[in-house]
Amino acid sequence: MGDSTVLDDPGQAVEGVTVRQSAAVLGGVGGCLLLVVWASPGYLGPVSPYVQGPWTSGAGEVDLAAWSVTALVTGAALWVPRWWPHLLVMAGALTVMLCSDVVGAAHTRVVTTLSGAAFALSLVAVLQCAQGLARSRPGWAAVVAGSAIGARLLGAALTGATWLVLPGNLRAWHLSLALLGLGMVLAAAWWLRSGDPSAADPPAGDGTRGRSWPRARPVIAVMLALAAAVAVSYLTGRRLAGLLGVSVESLARHPAAQTAVVGAVTVAVAVVAAAVAGLWMLGGALTAATVQVAVAAPLLLAVAALALQGPARLLGALAGLALGLLAAATRWRMALAGGLAVAAAVVVFIAYGATGGHPEKLAAQQSVIPGSIIMVLVVATATCVVGATAPQLSRRGLLPAASGPLAAVLAVGGLQTVNITYLHDGLTESSYLSPATHLTSSAVLFLVAGAAVGVFGFAQQMASTRGERRSPS
Repeated sequence: MGDSTVLDDPGQAVEGVTVRQSAAVLGGVGGCLLLVVWASPGYLGPVSPYVQGPWTSGAGEVDLAAWSVTALVTGAALWVPRWWPHLLVMAGALTVMLCSDVVGAAHTRVVTTLSGAAFALSLVAVLQCAQGLARSRPGWAAVVAGSAIGARLLGAALTGATWLVLPGNLRAWHLSLALLGLGMVLAAAWWLRSGDPSAADPPAGDGTRGRSWPRARPVIAVMLALAAAVAVSYLTGRRLAGLLGVSVESLARHPAAQTAVVGAVTVAVAVVAAAVAGLWMLGGALTAATVQVAVAAPLLLAVAALALQGPARLLGALAGLALGLLAAATRWRMALAGGLAVAAAVVVFIAYGATGGHPEKLAAQQSVIPGSIIMVLVVATATCVVGATAPQLSRRGLLPAASGPLAAVLAVGGLQTVNITYLHDGLTESSYLSPATHLTSSAVLFLVAGAAVGVFGFAQQMASTRGERRSPS
């Protein structure tokens, strides 16, 4: 087989697997390496680790210029799913440039703006890669989609407990991962230089493509959700007190309540925005967001417990990622996702009860085995749950790529909302491990995520059965 033949027919089969599919997997893995970098920055601008994007901080403060660029980049990327390999090349180039400190620390606003664009391109393009694989290789699609969150959890583990130990070689790790990721996406873009037609938007009900309403709905929903998140962030204490009918002084004495109200409003408005894309998209985004919020506190505890244990933290995250991807790759991915969510909830409940309601003891005692078990289970659960929902959305003719930004906004609001549960005698504890001391909230959310996966899978099965009954025999 000559090179020209391969280039002219990217879908030509090679040992049962097409070149296009192989290139898509290569590009998806490269994009996930970029996401590892963006989930663990210590110097690339105010990029929060874990699920939050560069456009917002945990306190709800927004850099309007950076957010505007990120929002525009997100909307534009969602509109051209066919060209996801080239989007990843742009994201990789930006990531390498920022990791190499080409811009310089003096240009903080430029770094912030470029960080937001690179993060958005990486997340959307990886999910578009999964979107293209979902039609022919649903197991591979689940693996790539699950890696989109698994890579970010791996990045959080790579950073570690920065309030205890500052990783001195973090920039070298980031640059190495960024260069490797860029090399992989360049190879994928070369093989798919004419784009990935399988990732193009599904046909509308009337068989049309392009600028149809079904094609535009997910993009509109994402833009509305991002705009809502920014609008809510401008709810200052005075404005919020006026809306709630309380005094500013009274609200100031309860900052956790103020944050929770802002988060709840963000979730409510984002749910309405996601509903524009349809109930299936709303269900998928809510499921993915719920498990991401559930992971936050136990992941923080596990990272702290393994902070001084050498490679144990990173090995635990890698083991959890591998377990989650293995479960997502099977045809029983929905059932396994629900089972992992229940198992994670049980382990979190046990950790809370066995420590007498003070799970921070695991961090203080550097408990390797409990910390590793928690790390493996929570990473595996989030990876499998997110991975299991992507092929289901694709079966409904929807765009799984749009669920990523929607879930991110919902997760940010959800994390702010559960902040109200991290209190002691009505006040927030002055500790980095404050969220980890209230693991029961995460355990309940894991159970909710497991139930959501079950309902999602059951609804898909019922819809498929109804469709088979209606089809002519």
